[in-house]
Amino acid sequence: MTLRELLAVDTTAFHRAASGWEGLAEDLDNAVESYISSTRDLGHVWSSGPAAQQAQTRVAKLRREISNAYQPARQIFHALDHHAYALGDLQRQAAGIIERAREDGYAIDETTGRVTARTGERTGGSLDAELRAVQSYADQLTIVVDRARSLDEQTAAEVRRHLPDRDTGFGDLRPRDVSRQEVEQVRGRPPQEIAAWWHSLTPEQQEQILAQFPDLIGPLDGIPASDRDAANRALFTGMKDDLQRREDELSQRITELLLQPAASLNERNANLRLAEELRSDLADIDAQQARLGRVDAALAQLGDRGYLLGLDTAGDGRAIIAVGNPDEARHTAVWVPGLGTTLDSTKGNVERVMHLQEAADVLTPGSAGDVATVMWLGYDAPELDLSVALEERSRQGAGPLVNFVDGLHATHLGDSTHLTVIGHSYGSTVVGEAALSGNLHADDLITAGSPGTHADHADQLTADPRHVWAGSATDDPVSNPTGNPYSVGALAGAHGTPLGGLTEALVAAYNDGHGPSPHIDQFGANRYTVDTRGHSDYWNSGSESITNQARIVVGEYSATTIDHGQRPPDLP
Repeated sequence: MTLRELLAVDTTAFHRAASGWEGLAEDLDNAVESYISSTRDLGHVWSSGPAAQQAQTRVAKLRREISNAYQPARQIFHALDHHAYALGDLQRQAAGIIERAREDGYAIDETTGRVTARTGERTGGSLDAELRAVQSYADQLTIVVDRARSLDEQTAAEVRRHLPDRDTGFGDLRPRDVSRQEVEQVRGRPPQEIAAWWHSLTPEQQEQILAQFPDLIGPLDGIPASDRDAANRALFTGMKDDLQRREDELSQRITELLLQPAASLNERNANLRLAEELRSDLADIDAQQARLGRVDAALAQLGDRGYLLGLDTAGDGRAIIAVGNPDEARHTAVWVPGLGTTLDSTKGNVERVMHLQEAADVLTPGSAGDVATVMWLGYDAPELDLSVALEERSRQGAGPLVNFVDGLHATHLGDSTHLTVIGHSYGSTVVGEAALSGNLHADDLITAGSPGTHADHADQLTADPRHVWAGSATDDPVSNPTGNPYSVGALAGAHGTPLGGLTEALVAAYNDGHGPSPHIDQFGANRYTVDTRGHSDYWNSGSESITNQARIVVGEYSATTIDHGQRPPDLP
């Protein structure tokens, strides 16, 4: 490569080529995923006979051929993408050197790279200094051209290395299996690194991991939504099957104990006591099945739009469910629930984010699926006790929320997504803690019925307080407790919880211990108009409250009705 060739090269051609190879890699990934899913059960429905064996062999061979083409295509994309950016940088360096040399009165031959002084145009200075300046500019250009030549050779070699063999193509050898230990070593890494690791695998390796280690992949931020969904649904099915098996075993054992002849009254009584203990275990299983049933109902309601991005039945339970694919959406909203939220609340909470997704999606006409919403119960929400007045649960939830949002950015396809995080009730304190860390990469923050965010002013949550939005119903006992005669009773009643030992002092601690309510004028956020009542109706379909939140989610800020504040410019 010569200096003239470097200056004349069209780097956009390399960008277009890189984009083409990236598209090919994605198409191959989708093709092999579709092929694997459509042929997965072939061995079960056609398992015997020479023709069946031949078909299965051919299917496996073709699966490997498609799968093995994915990584080479992706590596060529990376090589060309790097080449385009690096070559553009070298091109700018060379142009800068030439410009500086000409400003100093030197002439540059762009064909040879030769530098000469223009006779009569420079005065003063020794000949030796003149020669050193000429040599310096020449050396700088030589270094840049040599780097461009080396880059060209390296890129060409990398592309050749990943092109298919003339006779064998990309081959049909089975890739090595990934061990459980390898997957465990990935856990705890930043989502961007996890995404890079996942894309370094062939589709067949990804399929193997999903089939063998769904418990490790399901909760990993940085894994694409469709793959997390597949892993978590496999886990979900396993949970339900395990509970059903245990229920059947216990029911059979109880029946046996009740029908079993007893040699004595003592033996009979012992059998009855054991049967009663097993009935108690059976009741626990029934309760667990009911909780999972609510998750099942929520997913069934969403149909193909639903993505199960996380599920944990320990304690009160945790669940992350998306409406729409956040990896493909131009606008994504993550909704964080608050006080008293458990797996039992899943169906109602998913309905809220479903209503929000529908309200926002209609604001992007002609682009169905442009909006995804996520119900994120990725932390242990507080109960109606002292935990709700303290900061511990919000601090524990902040890190996982930051990680989840980073994961959405890492797996998003195409242009970057516009991402909004919404906190309801105590969930707004989780959002506040995450934002105060400086690591929450959200474009807009919304609160509804917030007791406070642990911040004193909106500019502590984001660099531009115009992107902080707060809403509060006038009779919300959480965000408007002062002078509200229903604040104690309504707070408990909103979650179906008797007051018990909850006192006025505890409610005051809850309302005052999390900082100023973000909807007050002095906080500096935009207060969007709310026309709903109480603490839990902010997402009623057709309300001004949900419509305003939908406008924020899609960046139609000028259409958002506010009681006070300053709207930012609309998104393009």
